[in-house]
Amino acid sequence: MRLKKFICAAMALVLLLGLAACGSKAENKPGKDDTAADATVIVAPSAENSLGAQYRDAFLASTAADAAGKVQALIDANIYEGLVDMEVEPGWLEGCTEDVTGFSKGVRFSPMIGSIPFIGYVLESDDAAALGNSLKELADPRWNICTEADETVILVSGNLVFFLMCPSEL
Repeated sequence: MRLKKFICAAMALVLLLGLAACGSKAENKPGKDDTAADATVIVAPSAENSLGAQYRDAFLASTAADAAGKVQALIDANIYEGLVDMEVEPGWLEGCTEDVTGFSKGVRFSPMIGSIPFIGYVLESDDAAALGNSLKELADPRWNICTEADETVILVSGNLVFFLMCPSEL
């Protein structure tokens, strides 16, 4: 009986500490405008309420500093359900007409269903502006044989490049 009470008290303490930790972080996060001021748009979304704009905003709102963290934040935003991620290396990237180089780390995010015209990448680069401009030239919205993406979004934030081709709406 004592063991049960001790375990219950310990679990309650852990829960209380977890709630306290979650509540204090919200004040320290920068707002969308703080991060957006540092970003350079190379290709803008087709409209401010489009799917591409929603992902752009989620990318800018994320406080993650690396490609993997940014992609996880995009998946966690749950704008489009069923996204999966995978690391990519320089070379052929789905959605591009030629090999893509100029980045050291990259993460792809896309739906599990391959017939949806949706492909996105967050790439880390020492020359992110040049990589973003290169992606603008290499992007092929009709990379998917049966379908075509409605919009392309490319932006640079620090050493990260956000690249997305997707339908304009769900």
